Amino acid sequence: VNYTAEWGMSFNAGLALTVLEKNRIEFEFKILNNFPFLQSNSSKETWWGAIASIGYQYVF
Repeated sequence: VNYTAEWGMSFNAGLALTVLEKNRIEFEFKILNNFPFLQSNSSKETWWGAIASIGYQYVF
C-alpha cells in the first residue's frame, strides 16, 4: 500500500434555507478529482467522486 500524498481538487457548492427564524437547513454538493496532470506518476488513472449532504442547525 502506498501512502504517499498526491495533489487533489474539490469543488464545493452549498445552499442554506432559514425556516421559522431559528432553524436552518443546509444542502451541500462536493465534487472530487485527483488532478492526474499534477501527479508524479502520470500513468495513474483519473478518478472523480461526488458527495451530497443535508444538514440541520438550530441558530441561537
